[in-house]
Amino acid sequence: MPKLPRDVEPRNLERFLYLLARLPIGGPERKLRWLLNIEWVIEHLCQDYSRRVFQETEHPKEDGTLGFVSRHLGRCDRVLDVGCGSGYLTSVFAQIAQSVRGIDISESAIGLARRDRPIDNLQFQVADASMLTDQDLKDVDVVLLCHVLGFFDDPVGFLGRLVAHVDSIYIEVPDFDSTTLNIFRQRLDLELMFKGRGYANEFDREEMASLLRSCRLSVRASEFRHGVQRYWCTSDRRSRSGPST
Repeated sequence: MPKLPRDVEPRNLERFLYLLARLPIGGPERKLRWLLNIEWVIEHLCQDYSRRVFQETEHPKEDGTLGFVSRHLGRCDRVLDVGCGSGYLTSVFAQIAQSVRGIDISESAIGLARRDRPIDNLQFQVADASMLTDQDLKDVDVVLLCHVLGFFDDPVGFLGRLVAHVDSIYIEVPDFDSTTLNIFRQRLDLELMFKGRGYANEFDREEMASLLRSCRLSVRASEFRHGVQRYWCTSDRRSRSGPST
């Protein structure tokens, strides 16, 4: 039976939840399922409300992405930002790179990006990333995939198409291994953290390593912070030819 710590005065919400857990309704596994479902909702509510509390320019997740990408993006790079949304990160990358094109399937998001981010070397386009052609990738050096890869039913096929054309790929995905609660969800066959948000796939770190190897991508830098995995990868053909100057 769960008990509150004796040397700490509990908050009212904490007291209520412990009392609720003691109710003689269902066994431990059923209660764990309930608690995991409650935690799933709270996690997503916190993420949603964080967007209302923190401006784009000061949101911790955006800060982490910018800090990582800016260490690897070059001034001569021509960049394709897949799933750019309203374009805040895309516009910052345009201050570093030679040119940046942001694409998103949402017409409203692209409309906002075009209205709010008028920068000479920056373009926005309504496009479905699963329909990218060789022509779309012809003049691209770097592709940015920030919380995009999980939406693809066939991530290997999608990455394979990119590898054939570009030199570097940045990948950012939720870090399945950041909490043991995901392991509980997996073993109880519950919905994982982002499946309810349209994700077709979630990846732990071993799965990401295997995926990148199968796509002939070499990891040049990685980071696991704030609940996300970050990878800066180069294609094998790029690795063999060496970095450009």
